[in-house]
Amino acid sequence: MKIVTDRVIHYLAEAMFTTIDDLNTAVAEQVDAINDRTPFRGEARSRSAWFTDAEAGELLDLLDQPWVDVTTPKREPSQVETGQGWQGYASVSAGCPEG
Repeated sequence: MKIVTDRVIHYLAEAMFTTIDDLNTAVAEQVDAINDRTPFRGEARSRSAWFTDAEAGELLDLLDQPWVDVTTPKREPSQVETGQGWQGYASVSAGCPEG
């Protein structure tokens, strides 16, 4: 997080953007600059190169259908959910001081 704070947020702190697209472009440029810097973790390669060499092959392909509607049907709440199911079930533990 400190890298992002120092190299993106502070870098862009005084900049003014008129659209969210302009802001996103500026942030993306700074993130690319971070990822392309060398050395990374003491190695003579960048974070991007390290990712490509070590992890990119492990990514799964994107699904043909990127999302599925998971809207649940509306139902009536149960008595417990409305608080009606708890009537008459209140108790006081034995030995508790009254007060």
